Amino acid sequence: MKYPYLPYQSTFLRSIDQVKNLLIIVAMESEEKALLSKISVEEISYGKSIKINTKQFDLPRCRIVVARSGVGLVKAGILLSLITEHLAVDAIVSLGVGGALDESLSVGDTVVAKQIIQHDSISSSGGGDLLMAPGELTLSAHPDEQVDPVMRSDSVLVEWIKSAIEVQKNGKVFEGTLLSGSEFVASPLKKQALRKLFHDALLVDMEAAALAQIARILKIPFVVAKTVADRAKPQTSISDDYKKFLESAALHSSAVFQSLLKTFG
Repeated sequence: MKYPYLPYQSTFLRSIDQVKNLLIIVAMESEEKALLSKISVEEISYGKSIKINTKQFDLPRCRIVVARSGVGLVKAGILLSLITEHLAVDAIVSLGVGGALDESLSVGDTVVAKQIIQHDSISSSGGGDLLMAPGELTLSAHPDEQVDPVMRSDSVLVEWIKSAIEVQKNGKVFEGTLLSGSEFVASPLKKQALRKLFHDALLVDMEAAALAQIARILKIPFVVAKTVADRAKPQTSISDDYKKFLESAALHSSAVFQSLLKTFG
């Protein structure tokens, strides 16, 4: 189906040189610690009823802000909504870990998301499930107002991240579709089911869909690059895989972060 209204197609950036204020968002403390273990930062908090804690530092060509959202779509959405009320943000990069849907992916590989789909934003009926664009009318919307449920990353950011991390030796780099939702997908059967529904999906996480949706509303370029922490077919269980490899996957994500920083001196 062709959608006449494509608000998720990001065409804001012409060059990475336009980015003077870069927001890096992670979900968990382990991811944040891995990213900032060798960097001197300034800690700045924002907000009243809900506190947003950030870690900031300057590079010759860019101000870097790192913020930890917590796990899930709601917490990620709250963080991004509040932080943009206080700070200028030219681009958003979501880093951290996710779960592999493709059997060819190994722990430590990085997936750069060309597009994000909220896999649990659906309208269920006797005729089958209909994928909905999160936050948008579907059944009651006129056909000319239907919104594409696929949320596309900024093409400049995608190419920038790919070129920046191709030189690192911490796993392979893949580009493709990332699924995102409120479910921690800890079942190989569920991963297989998602893969059947979305044949080109490589990874699943719990934050990217919210960040992409809000970035679209605020017209801020967005991209996600996440490292595999659990495999599609683990030797024991996905939960065991995740617990075993979370720390090492976070370190791989930190290597991605370090590669990106070189762009700005």
